[in-house]
Amino acid sequence: MLGVILGAGASYDCFEELPAPRPPDPEPPDDLRSAGLVLHRDRADLDLGLDIERLPLANQLFDGRESFSSVVEQYPEVRSIAARLQRTTNLEAELDLIAEEGADDPQVGRQLVAMRFYLRSVIAVAQRSLAEETHGVDNYHTLLDEIRKWQLRTDSEVCFITFNYDTLLEEACADSFAEFEQTSDLDWYVDSHPKVRVYKPHGSITWGQKVTTTSRTDEASLIKQGWQLQPGDQFQLRSTRAHTAEFALVGSSPAASSCPALSGQAKPIRHATTTQANVGTRSQQNDVGPNCGLARN
Repeated sequence: MLGVILGAGASYDCFEELPAPRPPDPEPPDDLRSAGLVLHRDRADLDLGLDIERLPLANQLFDGRESFSSVVEQYPEVRSIAARLQRTTNLEAELDLIAEEGADDPQVGRQLVAMRFYLRSVIAVAQRSLAEETHGVDNYHTLLDEIRKWQLRTDSEVCFITFNYDTLLEEACADSFAEFEQTSDLDWYVDSHPKVRVYKPHGSITWGQKVTTTSRTDEASLIKQGWQLQPGDQFQLRSTRAHTAEFALVGSSPAASSCPALSGQAKPIRHATTTQANVGTRSQQNDVGPNCGLARN
């Protein structure tokens, strides 16, 4: 089995930018100008650059983008921990530390619930903005097409392990592998294709976990519960624009391990992987083992 581990850099650098604009032509000599023999550049050469906002890294989730500012206004509870999270490169570990330090603090519980919804929203906004500029033409599709060709030659299984909350990988899988079809539950990540599986240890912007401790379905009510909020054992795909009684499964490493559709895949993936490829990862994400959350029983 080929194990492909995708870190934050895979989404951050998912778009191969066009060449920089060509420098202006030098001024023609006076004799040519006076004779009217001045060559003009084609209009298509005037501007080959694109102003495209990348998907944010962990320490860029509170950047001063206008689209991010509106999300902060929607979830004001995150303001108190935003500065701290801006200084980290390991978001999940820092969130776990905040939770440990504030285990007896009701406000910290509310902050962390709000943070899940904030992360889901800012990444969804950034991904939609990127799609509007690139129309889905990205490095994920290029990579997966090469893997698909390799798979046809070798008849091997492929497991993608991504630490990113966005759904760029899933979209590229659906475009590249004919049998990889999304359904309303999470089983399709590992069951829809006989030889392609996707594992997301840190959760996803489209994952929801049903809440059973309240009849209120708005996010404000869920945030207000803080530590008292108890998600149930029902998992499903959800719209990033929807506001339902679901706990957003992003921003915390136990997210996937508590999901029945994925937790049982950890040990088989680890032991079956014979070849490993790392894309956009840091050193602590380079092993199919404890450091990427795949050694859990």
